[in-house]
Amino acid sequence: MQVLHTNPVDRARSIARIRRIETFLDSAFVLPLLRVRAGYDGVMGLVPVLGNVITTGIALALVYEATRLGVRKFTLAKMLLNVGVDFAMGEVPIAGDIADFFFRANRRNLALLKQEFPAEFADVVATAPNASAAVGAGAGQPWGPAAASRAAVGMPPRRFVPNVAGQ
Repeated sequence: MQVLHTNPVDRARSIARIRRIETFLDSAFVLPLLRVRAGYDGVMGLVPVLGNVITTGIALALVYEATRLGVRKFTLAKMLLNVGVDFAMGEVPIAGDIADFFFRANRRNLALLKQEFPAEFADVVATAPNASAAVGAGAGQPWGPAAASRAAVGMPPRRFVPNVAGQ
């Protein structure tokens, strides 16, 4: 299979798109009463046929990005099987809507990509001087996942501005 993304910046952008798609479809928000993360795959699946078709198309965009990274054919087949199972379950009227919230095909596909490309999909570990304080650092911090993703696409890190108000 031809690898379309050989440039590290293009690969990093493709990985960022894959992560955004997975988050959008599978873990965009928390269901209030159940306290479970869910995404728009389950919500859009409530619209009888059209919602399931739209979310399947978005999930196929994730698979397309994986092919641009040069994923093996066997892994690609597993990813397509996950999307197909998600689509088939979503077509069942009531049980499929419930299953859409719990069968997370895109999260499974991201896990397959992490197995395929462990170095590129590795979750970033905090590298602050006091690493225990940096775990779970937010988007404005000079370390953590946000800083690493900015560095991966060639962007400078954000300036660290301490919270002097104590809030």
